[in-house]
Parts: sequence; structure tokens; C-alpha cells
Amino acid sequence: YHYLNFLGYDVLPFLDRTTFFLYPIGLVIILSPLMILIGFNPSRYFLSLYFR
Repeated sequence: YHYLNFLGYDVLPFLDRTTFFLYPIGLVIILSPLMILIGFNPSRYFLSLYFR
């Protein structure tokens, strides 16, 4: 998703520094294994906040 957005925004001539849109990919790559190892379920967490 993020890479496809990057490709779309990279084509627009009036935007500078479109590599900014690639930063979430690195964050997801780093955080996903960490969250799996510690057993964090973001869906369960946010739904528990919503249904308090």
C-alpha cells in the first residue's frame, strides 16, 4: 500500500521529497516481528479501548 502510494506521488511534478512516504514501510518491518514476539494484538487493544 505504502509503496504504491509512493509510486503515485512520485510522478506528480509539484511534490518534492516523496521518499517521505516510504518511511512507514521501515517502521512496519521493524515493529511487526517485535509485536509478534511479545504477543501484542493491536485489534484487541484498540477494541478494548473502544468498548470500555
